[in-house]
Amino acid sequence: PYPKAVAVAPDGSCFVQAGERVVAVSPTGATGQRLPAGQLVQPQALAVGEGGALYAVDSTRHRVVTIAPDGTVTPLTGPDAGFKLPAALLRDGPTLYVADFSTLRKLDLADPAHPVTLLAGAPDAGTADGPLGTNRIADPRALALHGGHLYVGDFYKVRRLVLATGQMETVAGAEAGDVDGAGGPTGPARFGRIQGLAVVGDTLYVADREFGKLRAIALTPPGFPTRTVLADLAEPGGLGADAQGRLY
Repeated sequence: PYPKAVAVAPDGSCFVQAGERVVAVSPTGATGQRLPAGQLVQPQALAVGEGGALYAVDSTRHRVVTIAPDGTVTPLTGPDAGFKLPAALLRDGPTLYVADFSTLRKLDLADPAHPVTLLAGAPDAGTADGPLGTNRIADPRALALHGGHLYVGDFYKVRRLVLATGQMETVAGAEAGDVDGAGGPTGPARFGRIQGLAVVGDTLYVADREFGKLRAIALTPPGFPTRTVLADLAEPGGLGADAQGRLY
């Protein structure tokens, strides 16, 4: 099955979602089954938690779950959380960010009730930048965090949410295409379907599933220059990075 998500643990082990299964890969390359098929329906994303736990989205059941080291699945959210089709996760300490259909939300892991807060977007999809209430999100499939910004792979656009202000901005991808160059809302850089994001240092790596490429965006110089790192990939999916800067 097509692997859609990768999550990398601090010890260098990683977890891969393939179909309805989750496979564990040790730092030495040994593999084992973490979750057999049949317990989740169309899982789309993974994130590493404390004590060997994993977070996953159970997309068509509209919920976020935890997967214990023994494979036990426990729902974190129920129908009242209002998720439509969660597709990406990112954990930052006690906060779990969730990309859900046309919204970005955060889930408080420290609170036993796990309250969910809307950060950006609305029920109606779109691509408008701006603050919460006026910004819109089209189809978010990937998340990454860098310097107080939550980066979002939103269909053919790379966008970011300024967490301190709630402002949504376009980083690159004015329209669909396969072009390197400067980013920004009007720059020439173009992407196809974005399926994965990961940050190493001050570089944001982008898995462009549609054009089979791994792209890189420099986050520190002005203009968000974009370049192709690898081409001729077979539908690249989720991305993850370890503490040594290695991409998975």
